[in-house]
Amino acid sequence: MIFTPKQPIAAENGIRITEYGKPNPIGPNAYFFADVLEELIFHAQKHEARGILLGNAFLLPETAAQNLLEAQKTNSFPLGLNIPNYLEVVAFRDIYPTANALDYASYLRRIRDFKTPRGQHLILGQVILSPEPRQPVLEDLMLQRTYFCEPWQMTVYISAAHTTPKVFMLNEAGESWYETGFKLVSSDVSPLELS
Repeated sequence: MIFTPKQPIAAENGIRITEYGKPNPIGPNAYFFADVLEELIFHAQKHEARGILLGNAFLLPETAAQNLLEAQKTNSFPLGLNIPNYLEVVAFRDIYPTANALDYASYLRRIRDFKTPRGQHLILGQVILSPEPRQPVLEDLMLQRTYFCEPWQMTVYISAAHTTPKVFMLNEAGESWYETGFKLVSSDVSPLELS
């Protein structure tokens, strides 16, 4: 998969970018749009559930240009083109009311085509919703390793308590998780406040 070159969203013209946590040390940075996060927080108030995150993945224009130059020199496909610099989470789907990772895995197997992009959006990973903050468990990691194992896919924990979501991605070996930060895109007029 080759990702489109594009500059990241900038804090201008009434747009606020708020950073939470540390920038991703080995993978792409994630931008969450406030309206999507608000809807997920609303769903988390009702019950524990799981769903699929949708969005886009982009390369920085300078990364794309550098990779293409390298490809011309070596006469080979540049590996860097298939790992994006940043992600934009713009939607979600298939919210399924369960706290259990194995139940959700069974649900995903029944969908069959859940990995197929809908429209122009990619599957960026899974979201785990709960009324109160919860800690990652081994079954959640196994679900990501099985169904969302691209190096740019993530698992996001969101609670209704408006606490800062936790974002996890697979390490370079695909064996375990590391926690990373994210950027929240909201309006200057009505920014989303996370605690």
